Amino acid sequence: MRRIPQAWIEQTLPGGVIVTPWGADFCNGTLLRLTVLADGSASGRCGKNLRFMRVREQRREFLDPTEAEISGADKEKPSRSAVELFEMTEFSRAAFTIGLRVPSCYLTIEDIDGDHRHIELHDVRTASWARVAMARGADFEVYQLGPRRLWDEADAAYAWWLESSRPSPDRYGLTITASDHEVWLDEPTGQHRWTL
Repeated sequence: MRRIPQAWIEQTLPGGVIVTPWGADFCNGTLLRLTVLADGSASGRCGKNLRFMRVREQRREFLDPTEAEISGADKEKPSRSAVELFEMTEFSRAAFTIGLRVPSCYLTIEDIDGDHRHIELHDVRTASWARVAMARGADFEVYQLGPRRLWDEADAAYAWWLESSRPSPDRYGLTITASDHEVWLDEPTGQHRWTL
């Protein structure tokens, strides 16, 4: 699930627990444990890495730009190393955080051959796309298309993860009200919280 249905909370008595796979578009989900509160909200912590098929109506599509579109894309050299790119795509490292901080950004990774890998970011709603083209022994290249600069957003989220002492997924939690899904780091009322 990307969004927890309000009906689940309404059908659970205060003090009851909802346990579900949950996550953002960017990476695998987590096992989320929510406790329903008397005010009709629910709150709880994230847990371990889970790989489940997305609920049908919450699945994401990806973009497949043509060669002409790719050749016309904005192109730059990323400042990140191969190790940092690994951290950006690994659940237990920064990927979960990036997913929480960069909404509607779907990650795909394709190994072209033993020496080439494409890391792609997709937002079909805005027709925005980014690719990090990795080649063993060569400089990486970033291509970006569309109004959103998805690579720039993911890079900024990775920088935030580094500055925030590299929080692991189990340090995050979620509070759900009738109108919002609010993610928080460490404590629901702490300094670091934002609406998804």
